[in-house]
Amino acid sequence: MRNLEPISFSDGDSGEEATAVLYAESGRVAIRFSLKEDERDVVVTVAPRECRALLMALLDAQSTERKTTKPIEFLDADSGDEAIVIVRAVEGLVGVGLSLKNDGDIQLAFPPAEVRAFAQTLADALLIAEVTTNTDSRS
Repeated sequence: MRNLEPISFSDGDSGEEATAVLYAESGRVAIRFSLKEDERDVVVTVAPRECRALLMALLDAQSTERKTTKPIEFLDADSGDEAIVIVRAVEGLVGVGLSLKNDGDIQLAFPPAEVRAFAQTLADALLIAEVTTNTDSRS
C-alpha cells in the first residue's frame, strides 16, 4: 500500500493536533484520522466508488457555509465492518466524520487550506487505486 503525504493541522473544533493520512493500492484507499491528545485514531478502507463520493462531498462542502452532505455508507474493505462517512460545512470549517460500527468514530474539522490539501491527496489516492486496478485487470 502506498503512503501519501500526511496532512497535519490544528483541529478546528478542539484545537488538538490532528492528522489525516491516506494509503492507496489497487482497488482501495485507506483513510486514517487521528487526534494526538485524545490518542484516538480510526481507519476506514474504501473502494474507489466511495472515495469518489467523499471527494465530491468535500468539494461540495467547500462551496457553502452550512451544509451536511448525504452520509456515505459502506462496508469497510479490510474489516467488513459497517462504516459511514459524513461531511459537513460549518462556519468556515469542513468537518469529516469517520465511523466504524464496531471500532469507534472520529471527526476532524478541517480549516480551508487543509481541506483543499486533503481533497487533493484523496484525488491522488483515488487515481492510484483506479490506475493500479485497471493495470491489474489487463494482466
